[in-house]
Amino acid sequence: ASSGFQGPAICLLLVAVTAAVYAQVWRFEFVSCWDDQVFVTENVRVLNGLSWSGVNWAFRTLRETSWSPLTWISLMLDASLYKDWAGGFHLTNALLHTFNVLLVYRFLEKATGNTRRSAFVAALFAVHPLHVESVAWISERKDVLSMLFGLLTLNAYLRYARRGGLLAYLAVLFLFACSLSAKPTLVTLPFVLVLLDYWPLGRRPAVRFARIGMEKLPLLALSIGSCMITMVTQVKNHALHPLAESSLLPRIGNAVLAYALYLKKALWPADLACFYPHPGFGIDWRDVGTAGAILAAITLIVVAAASRRRYLLIGWLWFLGGLVPMIGLVQVG
Repeated sequence: ASSGFQGPAICLLLVAVTAAVYAQVWRFEFVSCWDDQVFVTENVRVLNGLSWSGVNWAFRTLRETSWSPLTWISLMLDASLYKDWAGGFHLTNALLHTFNVLLVYRFLEKATGNTRRSAFVAALFAVHPLHVESVAWISERKDVLSMLFGLLTLNAYLRYARRGGLLAYLAVLFLFACSLSAKPTLVTLPFVLVLLDYWPLGRRPAVRFARIGMEKLPLLALSIGSCMITMVTQVKNHALHPLAESSLLPRIGNAVLAYALYLKKALWPADLACFYPHPGFGIDWRDVGTAGAILAAITLIVVAAASRRRYLLIGWLWFLGGLVPMIGLVQVG
């Protein structure tokens, strides 16, 4: 565990590393051709700043293909503080990302007791190029805000798993609901918590199975509710692609390629973009076969090593499960 001085020193270093990358964003402008006009510059509700009527609208609107009231409210608050200064909106994104970096470190350090490895992972989270889109693009406020509450949920769950208590559990529920209210991306988080029960929390199997219904089902109900609202919103905005338009087989092939692409970009973050066109029926099935073989090989390796290195299995399952909303089995947008 970290010493009394080591913990704060690592946190200051993580803040410095994050600032070294993202302090420049205060000079950036709005991106007029990529959603910023919808979320800020041409959105009267947002530009009017934070108000009761604005909050009411944020919880009632199904605009922009998702129900994300906390994201709208955060943008309204920025408009109240910064008016039309784009740099202020960018700085809020950077500050949220900085908090997320610290929360990653706190969760891993408290969960595993390994200070150095936790600091390394948090530093990688801070500067990895895959995060640039979410942090340096105002329209992606929903990403960093949803992640903030998602990481708060993990930290709250860690406290609950070790100490118990109704208030601690209600905090988990509330924070998870906030995450889904910013962006419905972390709908698979209840399954991640099941993985964490195995490692690093090491909860006794009897406890894990006896409580799974009480602990995880309310969280799963929130996920299902969020998915239903998202589907209704997508249909309302004519953004849901039916199977008749995009059949199941190309979706499965694209999902396999998407997993491989995310893995490639994580290890070698080159040729990044904010939009990757769907290949449709032009999928090269030889590429799908190669990607599937790579994913299967990694799965076999981590399963074989699970008895000695549980973190490999949990990390790989977290990767596979966490990406389910993004791999394109359900075509939206």
